[in-house]
Amino acid sequence: MKYLVDLNIIIYHLNNEPIATQFLRENYQQIAISNQAIKNRKIKKIKLPDNLIVSTAMINDLILVTRNVKDFKTLDIKVLNIFKV
Repeated sequence: MKYLVDLNIIIYHLNNEPIATQFLRENYQQIAISNQAIKNRKIKKIKLPDNLIVSTAMINDLILVTRNVKDFKTLDIKVLNIFKV
């Protein structure tokens, strides 16, 4: 089973909430987006909301529809700018 972790769980973890931290530690291998977000952050300094969106698209093999393509150029993601079609 894989988990999609809501951002509030990550925030609780960053605020040293032991329940959130324990869950993340125990289920690290099953948390798909978090793992991808960590990899993305190593490649490019990317804002957390953007990172979660792009990570979701990456692990689900989705095309990211956005007007802001420049923030995702260095990441291995298919991007569609509907304003330039």
